[in-house]
Amino acid sequence: MTKAITFRASSLGDALMGKYFLENVHAFSPDSRFFMFVGSRGGMIRELLSGYPWLTVIEANRKKPQTILDAWRILKGSEITLTQVSEKHFSTPSKLFARLVTKSGGLAGFEDGFWGNAFLYDIRIPFTGGERESRGIVTEERKALAAFGIPISISEFSLSFPKNDAVSKFSLTPNQYALLHLFSGNEGRDVSPEKRKLIVRELRKVLPADIAIVLTGGPGDVPRATDAANGLPGVMVLAGETTITELINLIANARVVMGLNTGAAHIAAHLKRPLVVLSQEGGKNAWWGKEMYGGVPVALCNESADDKAPRERIYPPTLDTIDIDLITRSVMKFV
Repeated sequence: MTKAITFRASSLGDALMGKYFLENVHAFSPDSRFFMFVGSRGGMIRELLSGYPWLTVIEANRKKPQTILDAWRILKGSEITLTQVSEKHFSTPSKLFARLVTKSGGLAGFEDGFWGNAFLYDIRIPFTGGERESRGIVTEERKALAAFGIPISISEFSLSFPKNDAVSKFSLTPNQYALLHLFSGNEGRDVSPEKRKLIVRELRKVLPADIAIVLTGGPGDVPRATDAANGLPGVMVLAGETTITELINLIANARVVMGLNTGAAHIAAHLKRPLVVLSQEGGKNAWWGKEMYGGVPVALCNESADDKAPRERIYPPTLDTIDIDLITRSVMKFV
């Protein structure tokens, strides 16, 4: 084998799972070339995976046709290609492109209900939703490895990354701050502004005075992070201020990390940092099942609420109605 590819959604969590798949293939065939194909945010994902010099991230999409041609030239002739794990229809154009760059016998994908899978895929992998719900999305990656005959030599998640001076740059002390990432990039997966402000206020009350609270997020989250901080002493807003590498370094040195079911939480889990995750029910089952991180992170969800019931606001009840006392107690267990 000389070349292996995985197609992934352009998110930190999906990229980390793709890295796990390729890590095991790399251990099996270390002299091969390895690629992750994404449709957007290639720079962000390259930075996330910059600790893996053997892995190349390729970004291409239909808005920039030349990028597709360039990607084809680089990726053609792949012996192992795996498309994105998905219970909904994975992009048909992406499937067609995967077929074009993969040698006969080497393209695997998950059954997502698309009638054309039988013609496109050489290996069709059943998507076992029940297994996913009880054990976590990693079971799907392991099924893909087994389908290719690749042994699982790397069973635990980890994340290699370049060390930098982010902690001192922002005048923080290692292990003396709680990092809160309370934004998902999609308001339909967020807590409400009131809940976010309540979380920050109540944590500030119970955390020791010498433990700072650091609010991280993207550039678009700055106004909401500032609102959540509400001028409280010992609360620092770093939303929009950090690179991905700096965020990773801040997570690696935090006393505890608390956040939504997003990339920052998965980075913390890969780094084995004390972690409390607020999640909707489906996300809790899929991404925080017992096989994912050994059950170590505390994943909270109000499973008695119903996200499918009619509601006036966009915020998911299973997420937005998690008991605040449960949140603060869960965080304080790590302090």
